[in-house]
Amino acid sequence: MTVTEASAARPNARTRTPRGTSIGIGLIWVIATFAMLFDALGLFSMTTGLFFVNALQGDVETHQSLTALPQFIQAELREGAPPADLTDLSIWVRLLCALPTFMHLLVLLVSTILVTRAIRVIEAGRPFTRTGVRAWALLGIVLIIGGGIQGVLDTVAVGVASSLARTNPDGHPDGPWALGGDYQALGTNFPDWPWIFFVLGIIAAAVAAAFREGSRLEAEVEGVV
Repeated sequence: MTVTEASAARPNARTRTPRGTSIGIGLIWVIATFAMLFDALGLFSMTTGLFFVNALQGDVETHQSLTALPQFIQAELREGAPPADLTDLSIWVRLLCALPTFMHLLVLLVSTILVTRAIRVIEAGRPFTRTGVRAWALLGIVLIIGGGIQGVLDTVAVGVASSLARTNPDGHPDGPWALGGDYQALGTNFPDWPWIFFVLGIIAAAVAAAFREGSRLEAEVEGVV
């Protein structure tokens, strides 16, 4: 193949790359959007105590149970106890329990934006530029630090939930109850640390380091030439 033929063939190859890249980025955004919608629905339930579908139909009387909070795995009212649900719990406790989910949503959103930027830079044939290296480095920072903040927030929320469960009066039909109801059986979850964020963050940091080294070698080669 002559040089002319080779140069003529390259545009054809390049016209196929953006389409594949766009499909890949689209799939990433579809998956991330579903995950973020799931988080958003959880935040709605935790903060309002309502069922989203019921609320859309105008039903604001049916409320979620205490187990709608991810920090609780069991919440059984005493036989004959007055009705109680999530809305009987202090709004400040509900907001505290919702913070880890909000942090998860935020990390997903920022990470998806950074991944999109990094892929675009690679697709443009400039993986070793400062923009590409910065995108991978920021992705690693967001995943590791954001995941750490989420884990700390959930640990605090579980600690508060466990403390309230222990101080919820036992056998006092007239209250007051720390959790808003006369519960006879309460169970709290273990703190949720997003280890997958840490693993992906380390991988992103390694890619950033590799691209940074590639950028240095590329600069040295250009200097020699």
